[in-house]
Amino acid sequence: MVSKRTLSLFIAVLLLLGIVVGCASKDKDGNSASEDVTTELNENDQQTDEDTPKPGNPKLPITTEPITVKIWAITGADLVKIAPTRSDTEFHKELEKRTGVHVEFIHPPIGQEMENLTLMLSSGEYPDIFEFVASYEYPGGLDRGIKDGVILRVNELVDKYAPNYKALLDSDPTLRKDIITDEGNIPGFYQIHTTYGNSWYGPVIRQDWLEDLGLQTPVTYDDWYNVLKAFKEKKGAAAPLMLYNTGFQPFDVLNAGYGVGQSFYQVDGNVKYGPLEPGYKEYLQMLNKWYKEGLIDPDFAAKKDFLPSDTFVATGKAGIWFDATARLGVLKMLAKDSNYKLAALPYPVKKAGDKLGLIGLGTRATYCWALTSACKNVDTVVKWIDYMYSPEGSMLVSYGVENKTYTIDADGKPKFTDLILKNPDGLNLQQALYMYAGDIGGGRLLLNENREEQGYDPEALKAVEIWNNSRGDGSNALPDSAKLTAEEGTEFSKVMADIETYVRETTLKLILGEESFANYDAFVNNIKSMGIDRAIELKQASLDRYNRR
Repeated sequence: MVSKRTLSLFIAVLLLLGIVVGCASKDKDGNSASEDVTTELNENDQQTDEDTPKPGNPKLPITTEPITVKIWAITGADLVKIAPTRSDTEFHKELEKRTGVHVEFIHPPIGQEMENLTLMLSSGEYPDIFEFVASYEYPGGLDRGIKDGVILRVNELVDKYAPNYKALLDSDPTLRKDIITDEGNIPGFYQIHTTYGNSWYGPVIRQDWLEDLGLQTPVTYDDWYNVLKAFKEKKGAAAPLMLYNTGFQPFDVLNAGYGVGQSFYQVDGNVKYGPLEPGYKEYLQMLNKWYKEGLIDPDFAAKKDFLPSDTFVATGKAGIWFDATARLGVLKMLAKDSNYKLAALPYPVKKAGDKLGLIGLGTRATYCWALTSACKNVDTVVKWIDYMYSPEGSMLVSYGVENKTYTIDADGKPKFTDLILKNPDGLNLQQALYMYAGDIGGGRLLLNENREEQGYDPEALKAVEIWNNSRGDGSNALPDSAKLTAEEGTEFSKVMADIETYVRETTLKLILGEESFANYDAFVNNIKSMGIDRAIELKQASLDRYNRR
């Protein structure tokens, strides 16, 4: 049973979100709108009437008849290191113990996620739940999946069986705007964050090398070039810069300084496609120059890791790369060089003082658990998911088990124990959160997006500050929730299938010098002949609808 201190913390979160629990009314559009009546949650708040369920802790277990829920979901290198599947983590074991629901995860091979998803969809053999993120979503969009009869519209299921999830959506118009599709569907259960998170990913540098050479922190691309050249010539770095295999770092953090996205983005409400714009060519020309001069990892195109290998960057092989804050302390411990020192770099720009419109706050609704037409025991599954939005469930998701993975301090705030911060089994902070708390996946409420910062060393905390200060307002990024309609999604997928392959292959050839920039105009014209203007029109329509929501 959740403690009173934990419950008080959850109530504070609800108030922060603007949730008022009580009778619900309908606004002029027919959407639920909470009346200004606040009901204090207590430990005995149980769901007593399925016709009018109230937010709070459900009666456990969710089911006395054991059921298994199959979930297709991506995994990652850190997860693979600690458990064969997410089902094997201590978090999911505890969740099953409480709820009576067993989860069987189906993980596609790393690097083959989209191919695996396509094969599963074409087979007609679906799991109970698909976990979708921006990169791995139903072809044609979630509305298309609902029209195809693969994904369930859950609006009515939320009303009937998910009072905690419903309260979150009813309380926050912006959150609701990001989750409900243009066709009015709730396509699934999202990972919801109470706040926008601090920056957790960006460029890092061998600060000890920088200081040893008497160089200043690089800010512009020209600064980066000079530093990378010095690292190669004076430090013998085999890969002065580690680059992601596409030539573009995730989240546009390397190319944003050129004011251009690697794919679709917007300028003053007008959708653009990166490869058609001058900044894209400039960016590739820069990388081509750096590659020719040996300033980029010569094998970058063959590497599949989202984050570079520990054994590579914890040695003297690399000078600048892109990493996560939670790993900075780990790399320092792994390094055999006693002088090894890392520091974060601001996101690079063309001219000092430039603003980065492509890097912003992101969204508070991320991973989506979409129920499929193959889902059995739908009402029980929805109740089970809703538990992870409840006071008790969201604490398990966010912090684990009280007095095991966290305690409540004198100020009423949860603090991780050494099981998380100094794990006796050698798990790093991120791995410990994966093992004991629901740090990844859909269908949950995270009470503190930045909770892992409790375990950051000074360098990591400084990295958060540097990246936060150098990111922009995200005004040029397309909202994740600006979705295509089912029909648009089908057409868009057909148009973009060949374009994406052609752009990806040609982009790498231009960086590697296998294709001449003298042919760049032909590259652009080929993209246009393949129908990119129609794809832009479709994206524009989705953005316009989102802005009108």
